[in-house]
Amino acid sequence: MAAIRTNHTYCVRTAETKSVCSTPSASARWSPAPAAACARSVSNQPCSLSSRKHVQSLMLSSKVISKPSASKFVCAAELELDNCEADDFMTVGLAHCFVQNGQNKLEDQFVIEPVAAGTVESLEAGAQTSYVHIFPITLGDALEQDKSILPEEFQDADFGQDFAFRCQCVARTWGRPHAQEVVRPMFTYGELKGDYNFNVDDHKRILNAENIVSDSDNVKQDMSIDVYGREQEEEDLGSEIERLSNA
Repeated sequence: MAAIRTNHTYCVRTAETKSVCSTPSASARWSPAPAAACARSVSNQPCSLSSRKHVQSLMLSSKVISKPSASKFVCAAELELDNCEADDFMTVGLAHCFVQNGQNKLEDQFVIEPVAAGTVESLEAGAQTSYVHIFPITLGDALEQDKSILPEEFQDADFGQDFAFRCQCVARTWGRPHAQEVVRPMFTYGELKGDYNFNVDDHKRILNAENIVSDSDNVKQDMSIDVYGREQEEEDLGSEIERLSNA
């Protein structure tokens, strides 16, 4: 099975030559990476059929991803969730983000989003983060998108874009051996954690920011690390000018 990325569309080509695609909306392109990770991590490990069907039904009912019109494509929610079960452990985070209003001013926006095991490990190691809190939860509960089962701190936040699809990706990261042995013991169900290196002053996550590239973004390479022979070219040009001026 191969993952294919075309623009902001992520596809999985299966043995039956079908493709599974997810195309985030323009407002969601700030976080395409988890979708690609999910596409790459599909496997054929056996699991409980009832749990798998439960997770699939939650995914389909969430209507996060729509089915493209082309007959050879199916929505990402229809992936065979062979290694996902409703009681799989995962974490969700409360992220302090920003949105830019019509006056180009930043407004606070709190978002609930799934957090991968590797990210949590870096937070535990002291990395700066925009996450205010991390909360352990099961995949099945997360897919319900019911804020009443989350702590009070999460009640005024919104669920992130493609939340259900990204939950699958995150749940798989928590099932890996390193995560199970090293990161998982740091959490107990129902225990809210928030003692992290929170910082949104140095770097702000702006959800609706547009990256406009201009000529001023070009960086001129320092001559001390010249790999294009520009210095020699300048010397040759100077010699040629001098020769012509003395002719």
